[in-house]
Amino acid sequence: MHLRNAFNFRSLLKTFLPFYLSMLAIGAHAAEPDSTASTNKPKTALKKLSPEIQLPDDGAGNVRTPEQLVKYVRAAALQVQLRGETAFSDFRQPNSRWWQGDQYLIVNTFLGLVVVNPTNPKLEGKNEHSLRDPSGRAILGLIQRAVSGSTGEGWAHYRWAPRANAQPEWKSTYAVQVQAPSGKLYIIGSGLYDVPANKIFVTDVVNKATELVAALGPDAFPQFREATGPFRFGETYVFVFDATGKYRVYGADPNREGTNVFELKDKAGHLWAADLPERLAGRESLWYDCEWPTPGSNEPQLKHCLLRKAHYQGETFYVGSGWYANSTPATQTKAN
Repeated sequence: MHLRNAFNFRSLLKTFLPFYLSMLAIGAHAAEPDSTASTNKPKTALKKLSPEIQLPDDGAGNVRTPEQLVKYVRAAALQVQLRGETAFSDFRQPNSRWWQGDQYLIVNTFLGLVVVNPTNPKLEGKNEHSLRDPSGRAILGLIQRAVSGSTGEGWAHYRWAPRANAQPEWKSTYAVQVQAPSGKLYIIGSGLYDVPANKIFVTDVVNKATELVAALGPDAFPQFREATGPFRFGETYVFVFDATGKYRVYGADPNREGTNVFELKDKAGHLWAADLPERLAGRESLWYDCEWPTPGSNEPQLKHCLLRKAHYQGETFYVGSGWYANSTPATQTKAN
């Protein structure tokens, strides 16, 4: 590889490492996009979807929760895995088990080409990689990053109008990467509007942040501060502290970085965070509750948090996020 290409590759790798690891694993070089990048057959096979995946009862018409949405999107991805591109015509049929009202499927390539968009078929065949929401979030970029981890699936959050002339709302999209029998790679996704932060979203964001820290160490931290990145949405953000308790990243308020979480006290004066590493010892993850103010507020609220460890070059980092017990749909919170 020429020095210039190597420099470009390393620069892109730092920003989108999980996506590139996924693409490298399947033999496509995202740093050098071309017309064949989304059609290369993988050197290492993608994780196969289980043939036992079932579409929720009544299909798209009964998708109302994140759990149901996951089943719906996985069932659609399985159709592409088994039947290939012939499944796309089914996804375009109105009043079917794949498309009812506001619940429909979108299919894209890793280069941003729209393959299926039943609500706006004029977009099919066009590259929408530059598409952004009103707050500047790169929508397809977020979806690509959502499927770039070790599981090949995940969540992306952005603002979108549910119908013509409507105000943009927070939309939480679940996406799965899949390979058709033709060897082509696709991203299958669908979303729900105004879903409050919850255990599923927090688990997804912590798992992805932990993978990133384990791969990049402190070089991953700037991504957690990005107001329009995948680790900030609604009242949800990522925090990272080291073995001494010092906040290395605090996504909602950089002014907290450098302070010590082990010195925090609850209303009764107890050091509630000092034993977190001890409680996490020998475990993959730890759920805990604390009283913590929402972003932009000084009033503590009950917050449910997930904490995981990431090891990088001999250093241990603690990566976490959470949601508030009184969480409301994201449209009622200020857009980040």
